[in-house]
Amino acid sequence: MRQPQNPTSKNYPQGYRRFLLSIVVAVTLSALPGLPGCRSEKTTPWVPVLEETGFSYLEETAARIRESQQQAQQDIAAGRTDDARVSLQHAAEAAAVLAFYDIPVTEVRQLVYDAGRLYALDRHQQAERKLERAAGLMQQIGKSDGPTLLREATEVFLLIKDLLLAMEVNPASVPEKFKALGHKVNLLALKSGLVLSGAEFSGKNKIQDDK
Repeated sequence: MRQPQNPTSKNYPQGYRRFLLSIVVAVTLSALPGLPGCRSEKTTPWVPVLEETGFSYLEETAARIRESQQQAQQDIAAGRTDDARVSLQHAAEAAAVLAFYDIPVTEVRQLVYDAGRLYALDRHQQAERKLERAAGLMQQIGKSDGPTLLREATEVFLLIKDLLLAMEVNPASVPEKFKALGHKVNLLALKSGLVLSGAEFSGKNKIQDDK
């Protein structure tokens, strides 16, 4: 007498049975996230630095330049040439701060924030290039006669280099290092009055455009 055929034992081609088996295994393993060797490693998600950035320091420096220029014009009109020279010197000093500190620090801050986003998108080489550019700018910013500025610029430079190293050997620490670096650079911008205490910019200060 003919035995009824088991519906689960159909004569499928061998390749098709292997395909079905692979699906069953994959589904089974995905249901066991705690099984050793079956859990995928995930990188720590990127968390942006949420703090007040602002550009008030740029506005303040620009205002000092305008005020000094206006004062120089008034001095010249009144025949006070010596006073006019002093006012023009103040304008030149403020312009040097704008060119050699305010604008470069603003660029460094943006480079660091951009590098953080790029790293989170797994575009690591682009992130590294942004950080290398930021490190070079910090070296140039530190070329002044002000000990406070040199110290602060060197600290940021070392933080960037430490972050670049962590990206290679300790990726788990990268998000926190990005956060610390972004906070530090933002303080350099917003607290420029304290950082620039005693700083003097001269001919040795030159910001190179090597983007």
